[in-house]
Amino acid sequence: MRQSRDRDDFWPMFAALTNPILDSAGPDDFDWVSSQITAILQSNRLTPPEA
Repeated sequence: MRQSRDRDDFWPMFAALTNPILDSAGPDDFDWVSSQITAILQSNRLTPPEA
């Protein structure tokens, strides 16, 4: 968020950083990795836009 002036610009940048991590997570780890990303967002009071 600090690098983006517009909140709408943040989400594509965030996805560009987190999608490769999610893509690399194996099937046994995907849910855990996804929950950790969600926890990071929640701890910063960020809610992803509706898809």
